[in-house]
Amino acid sequence: MNNSITLTGSVDIVKEFFEYAVNNILYLREIYPEEEFDITKRYGLQIRLAKDRQLVTFINKVLNQLTHWLTSGEAKKLVLVIIDANTKVIRERWNFDIETDLSTKVSSKSEETIVAEIRQIARQISSSVTYLPILSCPCIFDVLMYTAKDTTTPSTWEESGPSYVADAQQVRLRSFDTEIHQVQPMVAYSVSK
Repeated sequence: MNNSITLTGSVDIVKEFFEYAVNNILYLREIYPEEEFDITKRYGLQIRLAKDRQLVTFINKVLNQLTHWLTSGEAKKLVLVIIDANTKVIRERWNFDIETDLSTKVSSKSEETIVAEIRQIARQISSSVTYLPILSCPCIFDVLMYTAKDTTTPSTWEESGPSYVADAQQVRLRSFDTEIHQVQPMVAYSVSK
């Protein structure tokens, strides 16, 4: 059986990781109520997926554009920010650095090894609720994409600031690597009330 991962396969793996990561973070940080998520099994874990139509549409729009930028090597970073809905203060910044090596045509790394790496990150995201402060205020979220400087941005997307957390604590999570794409997650969070 051929277990080779090409650029297209690597893009699919990274896109799927982001789908599950964004959904799980929104669930775990209670940005949407529990009943707005279905449970699915992936990476040997129970993962939450949104069922709210508007949320699913928004996430799919982000993932479709991400697919294009991953394929061209223009995606540099995906950031999920959690924002206090009342004060607009950034409470958390989930940062996913992306490195792309388009010179690698076929990965020699097995999909099982990559899935094991992703499983460890998914577990770290799930366990983050043990050290992240409770979000006692209503919160909203946004997704930011960082790309190469000469990247054409769709007209429906808007430029924004970096959305940093003031006086942040940071926790770097494990990374995963397909040999074509490497993703390095980190969460920054506010410890002030």
